[in-house]
Amino acid sequence: MRICRICGIFPFVFPDRELIMLRLIGSHYHFRRAVPVAVQARLGRTEISLSLQTQSKLVARERAAALYARTGALFFLRRQRHARHEI
Repeated sequence: MRICRICGIFPFVFPDRELIMLRLIGSHYHFRRAVPVAVQARLGRTEISLSLQTQSKLVARERAAALYARTGALFFLRRQRHARHEI
């Protein structure tokens, strides 16, 4: 198994979410992830969407996996900060 050039970890796949996370727009793949309702007000967005700048589905899957992990960490931190301010 190859190691991802971007995040330095083994690529992993989200088969049930791949259709949601990856979109082929024109000739390039794009990443899309909905922002959880609890975090939307703090981020000022309902979704995160950006070009993965590749035509290769394999590279797009690796980049999307890395972005999925990063956005998950961001959402977790935002929820923690919000919880601390409520105490």
